[in-house]
Amino acid sequence: MKLLPSALLGLPALLLGTTLQAATLVDVNFSSMTVNQAVEIAAPVAGALPVTKATSGSIPSGATTNITNGFTSTKSPFATFGSGNVMVISRPATTASGSIVGFEVNPADRITSGIVSLQFDLMIDNMDGRSGNLFISARNSSYTTISSLTIGNNGSLTLNAYSAPGTASGSTSLPALSLATSYHIELRLNYDTALSQAYVNDIAVGTAQAFATTNGVLGFAISTSASTIGRWAFDNVSVQTIPEPSGVALLSSSAVVGLGLARARRRQKVAA
Repeated sequence: MKLLPSALLGLPALLLGTTLQAATLVDVNFSSMTVNQAVEIAAPVAGALPVTKATSGSIPSGATTNITNGFTSTKSPFATFGSGNVMVISRPATTASGSIVGFEVNPADRITSGIVSLQFDLMIDNMDGRSGNLFISARNSSYTTISSLTIGNNGSLTLNAYSAPGTASGSTSLPALSLATSYHIELRLNYDTALSQAYVNDIAVGTAQAFATTNGVLGFAISTSASTIGRWAFDNVSVQTIPEPSGVALLSSSAVVGLGLARARRRQKVAA
């Protein structure tokens, strides 16, 4: 039996390495934004990075979403967050409505396959009098929640399941976060399995939960209820797509078969 040449044997690994690269649709680190500028991250045009626009009712009176040069938690002055400008949501008291800021693509560019990765760096301030929850909501092209994380001001972390857009169907508690501590948080939505998985500092935590696959994914929104009091810092926000491994394996196998057939045809020509 003749062995395939080494270059051919290495092709699947080469294809795997190049094809599995994540495609970044939203990428924001706030460093180029103006300090103390209240912003909402708006849906970008197709293929472009996000732009900023003035808030229009999404941040109620009495609450702010500001770009800040660094962030230091109130009670731990040496626990700094971020190396440049960061986004801080501050709610020192209850307001008439909740706050919401979105990191999303246009509905026409919604993601409907592969693995969707929603990522951000987070620090929960340990200010006195905090209460309520912060919600990280993956939303579809109708701006309806299809998967979500609930982050309590006490550091509790919950991954919520959805049986249909806007319909929560269960949850799983995850290891709690510490206050005044920097974390990298990620929520992955896998269209191959219809399951969502939470990651903290690049490590999967808890049990995967179902998410609603209807109408794709735009990205995610950060929101609070009207009664929520607290302060949170965010940086390095991104929305990425990762191809499904099964598709990459199929591509690699097809390439190997195709090259094998090509070699066979060349041998036949030589023999003739």
